[in-house]
Amino acid sequence: MSFERDIIIFLQLLSTPFLDGVFKVMAYFFDYPLVIVLSIVLFACKKYREGVYFLILEGAGLLVQRVLKAIISRPRPYLTYSEINNVLQASHSSFPSGHSVTCMMAVVILWVMVGKSNLRQNHKILCRAGLVLALVLCALNRMYLGQHYITDVVAGFAIAFVIGVVIIKCFYLKPRKKEIKESHEEEKE
Repeated sequence: MSFERDIIIFLQLLSTPFLDGVFKVMAYFFDYPLVIVLSIVLFACKKYREGVYFLILEGAGLLVQRVLKAIISRPRPYLTYSEINNVLQASHSSFPSGHSVTCMMAVVILWVMVGKSNLRQNHKILCRAGLVLALVLCALNRMYLGQHYITDVVAGFAIAFVIGVVIIKCFYLKPRKKEIKESHEEEKE
């Protein structure tokens, strides 16, 4: 689709060596280092349940995006259009964006954690605005580097969101037996 190519070309018109470096670092961070760092932080802060669910989410997202990449096998934009620069070497196919899946999974678990936290409402809004900004930066990053079309990014976000919401709603947000027992005991008193 030509509009997808045009978006990437527009973003690459902004290219400078400095921006190339910034976006390469961001690409590195939005991948496995994000999973590793966030997992370490969650476990270090004794958020074991959240850490386990985050790793489950990332594993499910990785599995689904790898299967879709193998089935769909869409060539990366820089392979299809000679006018698109390959700013950073990539493997596998383009659809869906694995970085977008990874980023959205992190956003899903952090969004829920912020919602359940004791933060004041204005701090929750700031935290969630930061999470939305991370998604925007991830999307721009994938296109600026010539790695993905916008549909690859949106599909990655959508896949991760759906998987994340289903797993979180079905397992994480359900009251545990211990919590149910405690609430029944409180009601009896």
